[in-house]
Amino acid sequence: MTPPPPAPRAVVLVPPATGLVNAWKNQHVPVGLLLLGALLRQDGVAVRVHDGPLYFADEAAADAAAEALLAPGDVALLGVSAWCHTLPAQLTLARAVKRRAPHVTVVFGGPQATATGPALLTAFPQAVDLVLTGEAEDSLPALVRALFAGSPLDEIPGLIQPGPDGPLVGPPPAPRLVLDDLPPPALDLAPPSPIATVESGRGCPWACRFCSTSAFFARRHRARDVDRLVDELGHLYRAHGVRHVTFTDDIFTVDKRWARAFCEAMIARGPPLAWGCSTRIDRVDPGLLALMAQARCDSVLYGVETGSPRLQQAMGKRLDVAKVAPTVQATRAAGIRAYCTFIFGFPEETPADLAQSFDLAWRLLRKGVHVTAQTLCVLPDTPYFNEHFSKLKFDGFSSLSRAALSPDEAAVVQAHPALFSSFFYLESAAAPRRLLVAAMHLSNLLRQFPHTCARLAERDPFERLRAWDAAGRLPGVHADFDPVGVALLGECVAEGTSPALQAAFALEAAALQARKRLLAPAAEVGVRWRPGVFLHASPLDLPALLAGQPPAPRPGHWLVGLEGDLGLQVQALARRHGEALAALPPGLDVAAAQQALEARLPGEGSALLGRLLHQGLLLG
Repeated sequence: MTPPPPAPRAVVLVPPATGLVNAWKNQHVPVGLLLLGALLRQDGVAVRVHDGPLYFADEAAADAAAEALLAPGDVALLGVSAWCHTLPAQLTLARAVKRRAPHVTVVFGGPQATATGPALLTAFPQAVDLVLTGEAEDSLPALVRALFAGSPLDEIPGLIQPGPDGPLVGPPPAPRLVLDDLPPPALDLAPPSPIATVESGRGCPWACRFCSTSAFFARRHRARDVDRLVDELGHLYRAHGVRHVTFTDDIFTVDKRWARAFCEAMIARGPPLAWGCSTRIDRVDPGLLALMAQARCDSVLYGVETGSPRLQQAMGKRLDVAKVAPTVQATRAAGIRAYCTFIFGFPEETPADLAQSFDLAWRLLRKGVHVTAQTLCVLPDTPYFNEHFSKLKFDGFSSLSRAALSPDEAAVVQAHPALFSSFFYLESAAAPRRLLVAAMHLSNLLRQFPHTCARLAERDPFERLRAWDAAGRLPGVHADFDPVGVALLGECVAEGTSPALQAAFALEAAALQARKRLLAPAAEVGVRWRPGVFLHASPLDLPALLAGQPPAPRPGHWLVGLEGDLGLQVQALARRHGEALAALPPGLDVAAAQQALEARLPGEGSALLGRLLHQGLLLG
């Protein structure tokens, strides 16, 4: 007699999309999800990561994705890591899975599920069976063990499950205070890449009123052991070919002594990989920055948010605005790229506050700082949500998500504002909605024009933006802002007489237009690095570039394209690296290209490919 087939025992983890949701198919797997996969494997559980896009134009598309996910026939549990901007698409996928396989248990976790747990379970019973809140390194393996054994779930920390009279909330999850007893993340669950994210610590002790991070991690910062962290980086370098690391810690230098110890260990015995981090301007100093650069730090992101001292206090960031420019200058002087983030449209913001933010952003852009902006998104479980939820409005545009919602998803979002508040907005006394959105777009556009900005002298594009708004020349919030922004910048340029300014603007405007075409999925050519990434190796024709035709590298350069990232960074390469790249024939696969580069640049070829992928190429 043939024995019955074994019961399904596999767990499929669904990551959030870290690119533009429902616009591109690139999908990065967060290191936290890979860590959960490693922990489940310790219990003998088969684990996969769903690698499909989070885009479903209609029900048929969602059904096709669900069929592919379920095809192996062994799926017992779907674990969804929900971020605010990916929640609608993830719910669409979960519903499609449940329609085809009702036996599959669907568990939602992550920051958005933690912030909205009981409401999420109540609103979407056809998609969500359980919600697991908080840090899940202990609770998810315990939940899977209990489900597979048929045991009660009542004592699992952070678990929310259906009950006869509403959701049953289990004991609160405790934050994991010691990170070094966790196993290495299961990197094989994600596509191989020379770039990796690594957890150096977690938790933020500050309490910005717009941010949900401090609540999720209980406002308690925990750093990893320096020696173990450096050992892990060495393993990534040797065993996995990783050449650049981005640390996930929100405030990498919370403890300056720890940061110095890490840098000293990297200098003494660390692998020759580059790394980047995020922190606050008041948690670095010139000496620490110099040490970080010596330890191969190549980029630091600073959350600035506003240029108004008054608003810094009101929204809880409490930075000394006067220290932003000197800190950024010290960062660049150390040889580290500086990135600064801004938020427009705080509820307390006045026109004077907004003007100070525009002024600071423009001063940074003129110095070549990479400025990124967004309009305020009101996240669940934050002070702004609790105080202003009743004032939320919906126009279908979210600067945080940029999600292209299907009609069905848009209807669901509008019906549940408490669950999808990041897709809504608050009116601001600082400026009309259209101006705030345009200012966000302009900030992000100007970083594509570093040579133009450096030569614009006192002609401020943000002042021109206000004039265009007063004249009714700004587009709606859903329009493509780039043509308007380039025309606006062109007006500023036209007032100058510098040939260098005119040439820089012409080149950067053509490069922007061509880069957007090159990033279209149909334009994939050249050497494939991995899905969504390619290297293009044709000679650069400068006249064609200035005429708006797609750019390709001249001898001595390659172009690195990242699908889904219209903020493609453009950086210079050393001449000797360019000569080595020019010697490579087109059409090589990555392994062959790496071997050829190592022959010309012993010990540097692999690192060069990693830097290419991370940094990009100078187009003029």
